[in-house]
Amino acid sequence: MIRAISQAEIPVSVEEIQRHIWLGDEATDQDLLLIEQYIRSAVDHGERLTGRSFSPRQFRLTLPDVENPIELMPDVISVESVSLDGVVLAPEKYQVNDDFIGSIQVEGSGKVQVDFTAGYTQLPHSLKLWVFTRVAGMYEQREEFFIGKEGETFRNMPKSFVSCMLEPFIVPGFGAKVFS
Repeated sequence: MIRAISQAEIPVSVEEIQRHIWLGDEATDQDLLLIEQYIRSAVDHGERLTGRSFSPRQFRLTLPDVENPIELMPDVISVESVSLDGVVLAPEKYQVNDDFIGSIQVEGSGKVQVDFTAGYTQLPHSLKLWVFTRVAGMYEQREEFFIGKEGETFRNMPKSFVSCMLEPFIVPGFGAKVFS
Protein backbone atom coordinates (compact mmCIF):
# COMPACT_ATOMS: atom_id res chain seq x y z
CA MET A 1 0.00 0.00 0.00
CA ILE A 2 1.25 3.49 -0.88
CA ARG A 3 0.40 6.46 1.28
CA ALA A 4 1.55 10.06 1.37
CA ILE A 5 3.73 10.86 4.38
CA SER A 6 4.18 14.58 3.69
CA GLN A 7 1.85 17.39 2.71
CA ALA A 8 2.17 18.68 -0.84
CA GLU A 9 2.48 22.32 -1.78
CA ILE A 10 -0.40 23.53 -3.92
CA PRO A 11 0.91 23.71 -7.51
CA VAL A 12 -1.27 26.70 -8.46
CA SER A 13 -1.33 29.92 -6.44
CA VAL A 14 -4.38 31.79 -5.22
CA GLU A 15 -3.06 34.83 -7.11
CA GLU A 16 -2.96 32.89 -10.40
CA ILE A 17 -6.57 31.82 -9.91
CA GLN A 18 -7.56 35.34 -8.89
CA ARG A 19 -6.17 36.64 -12.22
CA HIS A 20 -7.77 33.76 -14.14
CA ILE A 21 -11.28 34.53 -12.88
CA TRP A 22 -10.71 38.30 -13.09
CA LEU A 23 -11.24 38.80 -9.40
CA GLY A 24 -9.37 42.04 -8.77
CA ASP A 25 -8.78 44.09 -5.67
CA GLU A 26 -12.40 43.68 -4.59
CA ALA A 27 -11.67 40.11 -3.45
CA THR A 28 -12.35 39.65 0.23
CA ASP A 29 -10.36 37.46 2.60
CA GLN A 30 -13.31 35.07 2.50
CA ASP A 31 -13.08 34.90 -1.33
CA LEU A 32 -9.36 34.14 -1.17
CA LEU A 33 -9.84 31.45 1.50
CA LEU A 34 -12.60 29.88 -0.59
CA ILE A 35 -10.36 29.91 -3.68
CA GLU A 36 -7.57 28.17 -1.74
CA GLN A 37 -10.02 25.48 -0.61
CA TYR A 38 -11.21 25.05 -4.21
CA ILE A 39 -7.60 24.71 -5.42
CA ARG A 40 -6.91 21.99 -2.85
CA SER A 41 -10.14 20.23 -3.80
CA ALA A 42 -9.43 20.40 -7.55
CA VAL A 43 -5.84 19.16 -7.09
CA ASP A 44 -7.01 16.32 -4.84
CA HIS A 45 -9.65 15.32 -7.41
CA GLY A 46 -7.14 15.47 -10.27
CA GLU A 47 -4.60 13.39 -8.36
CA ARG A 48 -7.17 10.72 -7.56
CA LEU A 49 -8.27 10.54 -11.19
CA THR A 50 -4.80 10.48 -12.74
CA GLY A 51 -2.84 8.57 -10.08
CA ARG A 52 -0.15 11.27 -10.17
CA SER A 53 1.01 13.75 -7.56
CA PHE A 54 0.61 17.29 -8.92
CA SER A 55 3.58 18.47 -6.82
CA PRO A 56 6.52 16.70 -5.13
CA ARG A 57 5.84 14.96 -1.83
CA GLN A 58 7.06 11.97 0.12
CA PHE A 59 5.34 8.61 -0.04
CA ARG A 60 5.74 5.29 1.75
CA LEU A 61 5.08 1.93 0.10
CA THR A 62 4.62 -1.05 2.41
CA LEU A 63 4.34 -4.64 1.12
CA PRO A 64 4.16 -7.93 3.05
CA ASP A 65 6.87 -9.48 0.82
CA VAL A 66 9.21 -8.64 -2.05
CA GLU A 67 7.60 -9.02 -5.48
CA ASN A 68 10.12 -7.75 -8.05
CA PRO A 69 9.81 -5.40 -9.74
CA ILE A 70 8.17 -3.31 -7.03
CA GLU A 71 6.06 -0.62 -8.70
CA LEU A 72 6.09 2.72 -6.94
CA MET A 73 4.12 5.33 -8.91
CA PRO A 74 4.57 7.68 -11.86
CA ASP A 75 6.99 10.61 -11.69
CA VAL A 76 9.37 9.23 -9.05
CA ILE A 77 12.01 11.84 -8.22
CA SER A 78 14.08 9.89 -5.71
CA VAL A 79 14.13 6.85 -3.42
CA GLU A 80 15.17 7.86 0.09
CA SER A 81 15.26 4.43 1.77
CA VAL A 82 14.37 0.76 1.32
CA SER A 83 13.87 -1.54 4.31
CA LEU A 84 13.45 -5.30 4.55
CA ASP A 85 11.94 -6.55 7.81
CA GLY A 86 12.79 -3.20 9.45
CA VAL A 87 16.45 -3.18 8.36
CA VAL A 88 17.46 -0.30 6.06
CA LEU A 89 19.22 -1.65 2.98
CA ALA A 90 22.41 -0.20 1.55
CA PRO A 91 21.80 1.33 -1.91
CA GLU A 92 23.71 -1.51 -3.62
CA LYS A 93 21.05 -3.96 -2.35
CA TYR A 94 18.36 -2.41 -4.54
CA GLN A 95 18.15 -0.92 -8.00
CA VAL A 96 15.92 1.97 -9.00
CA ASN A 97 14.56 1.47 -12.51
CA ASP A 98 14.07 4.56 -14.64
CA ASP A 99 10.77 3.51 -16.18
CA PHE A 100 7.38 5.13 -16.65
CA ILE A 101 5.80 3.95 -13.41
CA GLY A 102 8.93 4.08 -11.30
CA SER A 103 9.98 0.75 -9.86
CA ILE A 104 12.76 -0.90 -7.89
CA GLN A 105 14.37 -4.34 -7.75
CA VAL A 106 15.25 -5.55 -4.24
CA GLU A 107 17.59 -8.38 -3.24
CA GLY A 108 16.15 -10.62 -0.54
CA SER A 109 12.72 -11.34 0.89
CA GLY A 110 10.56 -10.10 3.73
CA LYS A 111 8.35 -7.14 4.56
CA VAL A 112 9.30 -4.19 2.34
CA GLN A 113 9.06 -0.49 3.11
CA VAL A 114 10.12 2.08 0.52
CA ASP A 115 10.21 5.81 1.24
CA PHE A 116 10.36 7.88 -1.92
CA THR A 117 9.54 11.27 -3.39
CA ALA A 118 7.30 11.58 -6.43
CA GLY A 119 5.35 14.26 -8.24
CA TYR A 120 5.60 16.88 -10.91
CA THR A 121 8.35 19.40 -10.22
CA GLN A 122 6.54 21.65 -12.68
CA LEU A 123 2.86 21.00 -13.38
CA PRO A 124 2.25 20.49 -17.13
CA HIS A 125 0.42 23.40 -18.72
CA SER A 126 -2.73 21.44 -19.57
CA LEU A 127 -3.05 20.17 -15.97
CA LYS A 128 -2.55 23.70 -14.67
CA LEU A 129 -5.30 24.93 -17.01
CA TRP A 130 -7.50 22.06 -15.81
CA VAL A 131 -7.06 23.25 -12.21
CA PHE A 132 -7.74 26.87 -13.26
CA THR A 133 -10.94 25.87 -15.02
CA ARG A 134 -12.13 23.57 -12.23
CA VAL A 135 -11.57 26.25 -9.59
CA ALA A 136 -13.23 28.94 -11.70
CA GLY A 137 -16.19 26.62 -12.26
CA MET A 138 -16.52 25.89 -8.54
CA TYR A 139 -16.22 29.58 -7.68
CA GLU A 140 -18.80 30.72 -10.23
CA GLN A 141 -21.19 27.74 -10.06
CA ARG A 142 -21.40 26.57 -6.46
CA GLU A 143 -24.10 23.97 -7.09
CA GLU A 144 -23.95 20.60 -8.88
CA PHE A 145 -26.88 21.42 -11.08
CA PHE A 146 -28.21 24.21 -13.20
CA ILE A 147 -31.68 25.40 -14.00
CA GLY A 148 -32.65 25.35 -17.66
CA LYS A 149 -35.01 27.74 -19.39
CA GLU A 150 -38.21 28.69 -17.66
CA GLY A 151 -40.30 25.63 -16.95
CA GLU A 152 -37.40 23.13 -17.26
CA THR A 153 -36.35 21.09 -14.27
CA PHE A 154 -32.98 20.95 -12.56
CA ARG A 155 -30.30 19.07 -14.48
CA ASN A 156 -26.89 17.74 -13.48
CA MET A 157 -23.89 19.32 -15.14
CA PRO A 158 -22.75 17.21 -18.12
CA LYS A 159 -19.24 15.81 -18.54
CA SER A 160 -17.29 18.55 -20.18
CA PHE A 161 -14.21 19.20 -22.25
CA VAL A 162 -12.52 20.21 -19.00
CA SER A 163 -13.11 16.73 -17.55
CA CYS A 164 -11.58 15.22 -20.65
CA MET A 165 -8.37 17.28 -20.25
CA LEU A 166 -7.18 14.81 -17.58
CA GLU A 167 -7.53 11.70 -19.73
CA PRO A 168 -4.00 11.72 -21.26
CA PHE A 169 -2.49 11.83 -17.75
CA ILE A 170 -4.47 8.95 -16.22
CA VAL A 171 -2.39 5.98 -15.08
CA PRO A 172 -4.91 3.14 -14.69
CA GLY A 173 -5.00 1.57 -11.24
CA PHE A 174 -3.00 4.22 -9.38
CA GLY A 175 -5.45 6.99 -8.42
CA ALA A 176 -7.60 5.20 -5.88
CA LYS A 177 -4.66 3.11 -4.68
CA VAL A 178 -2.43 6.09 -3.82
CA PHE A 179 -4.68 9.02 -3.06
CA SER A 180 -7.50 7.51 -1.01
